Amino acid sequence: MKKKDHFYGLGLGDIFRGLGDLLEVVQKMDARDGNVIKKTGEFGSSDSKGLKGAYGFSVRVGGLGGSTIQSFGNMRAGAGKVEFTEAWEPILDVFDEGDHILVVAELPGVEEEQLQLEIAENCLHLKALGIRQYEKNIVLPCNVEDDITSVFKNGIVEITLYKKK
Repeated sequence: MKKKDHFYGLGLGDIFRGLGDLLEVVQKMDARDGNVIKKTGEFGSSDSKGLKGAYGFSVRVGGLGGSTIQSFGNMRAGAGKVEFTEAWEPILDVFDEGDHILVVAELPGVEEEQLQLEIAENCLHLKALGIRQYEKNIVLPCNVEDDITSVFKNGIVEITLYKKK
């Protein structure tokens, strides 16, 4: 018997193409108030052997017409296929605070001692091994010092990185 690769009459490629088209439209929006749009969801059948998945994305459209699209979760789409990884990408925000960069990340199910932070060139590598695994390479808007200051509370980490002078 041939396996069905369709979901409610649509192939997975159609679903992800539709999401990609939506993201392109949102990216072209001209935001006047710096809107943030977040979307998460799941799809699949209740059958334990059926197709299941989760998705999530956050879109921030800046006041100057610049926008960013940030995916999170453990599902990646690209090159015509969908991949699931064990490590999730956390929901996070990066702020330029003048003399430093502030990174705020949501890491539910993780304790402070399970968090690993490392700086390489202008990239922050975040890894956490708790109830759920998280991993993300965050490209920073500028070069920063090697010192990392972080405050962890209730699954939220605030990471302060001072700019190189």
